[in-house]
Amino acid sequence: MRLREWLVGGCVTVGLSVVLIETEAFESFYDLSRRHEAWELDELVLVAIAASVSALGAMLIAAKRHVRELRDAGMELRRARDQAAIASHAKTRFLASMSHEFRTPLNSVIGFSDVLANNARDPLTPGQREHLEYIRQSGRQLLALVEELLGLAQFDYTTPTLTIERVDIDRLLREVASAAKEQASAADVRFEPAPPSGVVAAANGAALRRVLRNLMVNAILYNRPGGVVRVAARWLEGDFVEIVVSDTGRGIAAARLAELFQPFSRLGLEGSAIPGAGIGLAVSKQLVDAMNGSIEVDSEEDRGSTFTIRLRGAAVD
Repeated sequence: MRLREWLVGGCVTVGLSVVLIETEAFESFYDLSRRHEAWELDELVLVAIAASVSALGAMLIAAKRHVRELRDAGMELRRARDQAAIASHAKTRFLASMSHEFRTPLNSVIGFSDVLANNARDPLTPGQREHLEYIRQSGRQLLALVEELLGLAQFDYTTPTLTIERVDIDRLLREVASAAKEQASAADVRFEPAPPSGVVAAANGAALRRVLRNLMVNAILYNRPGGVVRVAARWLEGDFVEIVVSDTGRGIAAARLAELFQPFSRLGLEGSAIPGAGIGLAVSKQLVDAMNGSIEVDSEEDRGSTFTIRLRGAAVD
């Protein structure tokens, strides 16, 4: 009696678990076991086998359904990915085309502004010179934005291959700092140049110049009156070099640091008076990555930010 109850109980347990998947067959086995109290052992074994076969069948049916659902979901994901790629290429083509279209007239505006400002035969009045300077500054800002847009569009097409060469970091920092000093002075920001370091990096000079210019301009723009911008370079262990650009500006909230190197992200300052479109840091990171380096940021709200570039060092002559 106990053997029969054990077998019937086992069959019922298996059947109930299968019903949760998807089957009606085992319910009939359970009802049949309730109506027959005196089954022989071989009959119970047959019931158990039939129940097991029913369970396997139900599982196969469920598995087949799940495979079909996964296949359909995979097709939807592929379609969404293809549509996203098409949209991304369309955006990239638009950015590249518009950047080229803007560049020519902007160069003309800046060029003719320079001619007017330096025209000794017909000098401008102080008021005219002031208005002309606004035109020149705005033209340069727009041209810088166009250049960044064009650079971002080029990165969307492919990862750039940069020629790696020996770059004298001290000289490069002096050049970039010299160009930024006037802007720092106008913003009432003190610029502390890098002390001599003797650092030589394995990098691309033009790309690294662009990255440092972006970092220094941001350190000035997002600083505060009376603030400081500091630049330094040093050798690291393992034949690496480090370049640091720090400021005493408004800093960045910890919750938004992950957005920092994303294109068009201005961390909530989109409506502020500070010019920019949130492209410079995204392009800078791509350039540093292309030089097999890394760029990191350490920032605290109301205390300032520190950007650190790490690159391979090059042998000193």
